[in-house]
Amino acid sequence: MADISPATTSHLSLLLATEFSSVAALTVLVWESLVTFDDEVNYIWSKPSGAYLKWLYLFARYFGLGVAIADHAIVSTFPPHLPVPYSMCRAFYTWQAIAVQLMMLTFDGVLLIRVHALYEQTLSITAIGIVAIGIEVLAMIVAAILTIPHVPYHVACLVVDTPTSVACFVVGAGISQSVLLGLTYHKRAIIDRGGNPRSNLLSVVIRDGAFAFGVVVALLLLTFVYLVADKDIANLTYYWFPVILSVATCRLIMNMQTIRVPEVELQFTSDIFGIGLGPDTLHLTPLSTSAPSRRRYPSQTTVSGSTG
Repeated sequence: MADISPATTSHLSLLLATEFSSVAALTVLVWESLVTFDDEVNYIWSKPSGAYLKWLYLFARYFGLGVAIADHAIVSTFPPHLPVPYSMCRAFYTWQAIAVQLMMLTFDGVLLIRVHALYEQTLSITAIGIVAIGIEVLAMIVAAILTIPHVPYHVACLVVDTPTSVACFVVGAGISQSVLLGLTYHKRAIIDRGGNPRSNLLSVVIRDGAFAFGVVVALLLLTFVYLVADKDIANLTYYWFPVILSVATCRLIMNMQTIRVPEVELQFTSDIFGIGLGPDTLHLTPLSTSAPSRRRYPSQTTVSGSTG
């Protein structure tokens, strides 16, 4: 079993920096929640209880907020109670690993729903996304089993040395994000080759997917670099994982609610995006080639298909 290392001045300084990092992360998430609260009430709360995107949004927002609050509350109790028992440190980092994985699954779920819609609910494509997410979950479980029992802590419950086995999670998450983003761009290529117009919906899906991919992969790579180059600084990065995942997940969902749809005929089978229109396919046909160009908003758009 790993042991507790003695405290040093540098370790106590790092503990203070860790507290500041948790406060900064919590502040960012609270600010994000406040500035988007009006849109949340208008676009999310008004959805029926059967709308799964509603619950994904609320989970990402408020579970993420709860994680950030709990992390700060826990880490702020360490200085007055040194040395922190090893069992408490292990429980704390196990909780962190579980919380991050739940947030990652929520984030991946939203990306998978978008891919599922873009490919007209093609099960084979959806299965590829599910397998990719499964690889990520498996990598997280392996990393946790190989890492958590062997992590050494100092008296303030800061990680002294992280086993490189945690790289399993970084690689697994990178694979899942790459597959989901690759499927999105593959759909765009199919539409471009077919000469179909690229809709606002597809543009938003691609833009948001690329941005979310960049943010998550950058954070994963940053953590990996810190683990290899400076393990002390790695203690500061965890608190940003649930915050960034919460913001990214909620923004992905919210952006789909506020999209403006041009005057086109949308063929669909269900309200997969939860925006009141339910476009599953982006093979869009203009309603008229002779009518003046103008935009209609969702309540005015002509939709053909079945909502069943």
